[in-house]
Amino acid sequence: ANLFIIDQDINNSTNSAFEGPLSSLTSGFCQVLNREHPEIRGVCLHYDEGEKVGARLVDDLFISHNEFSLLIAGHFVYIPRLKKAEIKLSQENGFDDSGFYVITGGLGGLGLKTAEVLVELGIKHLSLIGRHLPNSETMAKIEQWKQQGIQVDIGTLDVADLDNAKMYFEKLNNKKSIKGIVHCAGILEDVLIEKLEWSSVENVFASKVKGTIVLNAIIEKLNLSLN
Repeated sequence: ANLFIIDQDINNSTNSAFEGPLSSLTSGFCQVLNREHPEIRGVCLHYDEGEKVGARLVDDLFISHNEFSLLIAGHFVYIPRLKKAEIKLSQENGFDDSGFYVITGGLGGLGLKTAEVLVELGIKHLSLIGRHLPNSETMAKIEQWKQQGIQVDIGTLDVADLDNAKMYFEKLNNKKSIKGIVHCAGILEDVLIEKLEWSSVENVFASKVKGTIVLNAIIEKLNLSLN
């Protein structure tokens, strides 16, 4: 059986096309579906926002291919492929150590690892945000940084809560200007598709997606000048 998922969320330019946030989400779903249920062939058809899908959809459904995702723009059909990128590293790290760098989810594993990297790069002011107070092991790490002269501010809040997040960011920015934000907050609720409930989707999206929206609103509201 075939399951087709249609969306209009790609950006295309000459000889290339890129998935938008919605297209990336549906592509991920198709990949998981194909692995968990090989008896079902999940295929995503991603169109440009201005494409008249209804006029061409039937023909596109019968394109012969073995892909899980097609990006369709005008007369062109693209397939996703990884491409090796060449990155030139700058001699300067680009960070401004005169202000705070905020890490949401900063009291968890990924957030703490990010904080360690920032400290190694010379950052002197960290804000670690988490929904719960840090455990003893995390506090020991924070005390170690403080002994090295690192200023560490701990914020206990849900980054998806606009009012509380805005209040915290305002107070922090008044202490010392905020120079950067790393959004590491996230909830992991792995489950097979057939057992997936909407409540799990909401929980996962709250911190990562709604949290991103909240952070963007705060950046605009406080007119933060991030580097």
